[in-house]
Amino acid sequence: MIHSLEQILNKDHYSKTSNTVEVIEIDPKSKVKKVQFSANKYEIFALDRKFIENSNILLKCDSCKELKSICDGLFLIEKENNFHLFLVELKSSFSTQEYNKAKQQIEASFSKLNVLLTCFEKYDIKICQIHSFIIGLDLAAEKQGHLLKVYQSGTKDPDYVFCFDLIWKKKFEIKKENSIFKDTPLKFKGFDVVYFPYEEIEQTGIDLSLYL
Repeated sequence: MIHSLEQILNKDHYSKTSNTVEVIEIDPKSKVKKVQFSANKYEIFALDRKFIENSNILLKCDSCKELKSICDGLFLIEKENNFHLFLVELKSSFSTQEYNKAKQQIEASFSKLNVLLTCFEKYDIKICQIHSFIIGLDLAAEKQGHLLKVYQSGTKDPDYVFCFDLIWKKKFEIKKENSIFKDTPLKFKGFDVVYFPYEEIEQTGIDLSLYL
């Protein structure tokens, strides 16, 4: 699959390495500056986010503004004919609005990338393994307390439910019915988004081979 991509994609929009790849936050004021990713012996095929942004001209982004969103990191890895897609978003400040924005960025990036990959013979959304990560600063005690209090009140607000599961359970399952694409004809395969406190991986980075 990656060989097929190399045959057709402009070299300005991707890189390939068997070492480490960094996702760097473009906002200079961000407290989450960068995160390193490695994959042991496997090559990481990293797509330039501008490449995915260009697909905005194909979609009705005015009627669904969330479609304009792009996450910070997009990686592809092949292992024994299995295809893995990684989507990464960095967040410096916590609010239910900001973390749900991160979820939307991941959803939009996956859907736009899926539109592109569907053109390739070897790509099959049914067998593609999708992994997504949100990396943010650990919550202050008062924000943890507020989130827990709202959740325990029995709220059905999807923004709070998502943030609670993400922060305390470290994982949330994204399905089409709880995504920004629930009312669209776009194909959407469900996948988990996993949360990493930045403080825990700032020095060590994340080994993607553990997810292959």
